[in-house]
Amino acid sequence: VCLVGGSQIDVDVDASCNLLQLKQSIYDLLQVPPEMQKLIREDANILEDSDLSLEALFDCANVASIALVICTEEISRTLTCKTSVYTKVLDALHVCARFAMLLKGNEQVMPAVISRLEDRDGGIRRAALAALSWMAEKSNPVVISLVAKFLEDCNGEVRAEAVTCLGRIACLGDQHAIAELIARFDHKD
Repeated sequence: VCLVGGSQIDVDVDASCNLLQLKQSIYDLLQVPPEMQKLIREDANILEDSDLSLEALFDCANVASIALVICTEEISRTLTCKTSVYTKVLDALHVCARFAMLLKGNEQVMPAVISRLEDRDGGIRRAALAALSWMAEKSNPVVISLVAKFLEDCNGEVRAEAVTCLGRIACLGDQHAIAELIARFDHKD
C-alpha cells in the first residue's frame, strides 16, 4: 500500500479477502480506522467497500499495488458530529496527530480538531490538544493563546498535555508564549 508522501507499507492479506478485511489489516498497522480510508487502484479508480474480493487486483506474483488516502471529510464529520461515539472521536484525533504533516493547515480538519477542545470529556480535550500540537503552525499566536487557556483546565492530564503542546508549537523565546505562561503563574494548579 502506497501512502501519501510516497512511503509504502506491505500488508499481507489473502487474495480472496474483501476490501473491509484489507482496511482492517491497514488499521492494525497504521491505526487509521477503515471508515477514514480510501483505497485507490493503480488505474486511479477508488475501491468501494462493496467490492467483494480483491483477487482482480493481484498480479502474477500475487502482489497488488494500492494507494491509501486518508479521508479528511470523514475525519471532519466524526469530529463535528455531536453523536459520534467516544472511541471514534479518539481514533479521528489520533489519526490527525499521526498524519499531522499531511493534514497541517487543512481547512476542514483543523477547525474540527479545535472544536473538540471544548468537549466536556477530558480525554477528548487531551487528544485534541495532542493532535493540534502536531498540526499547528509554529509560533502561531492564536493557537498559543488557545492552548494556554488549557493550562487552567480542571483535568490534570489536560493541563499536562497543554504544556506539551506549547512546547511543540512555541519556538524558544517566543514572547507570546512566555506572556501566556507568566499570566498563569498565580493559578492554583
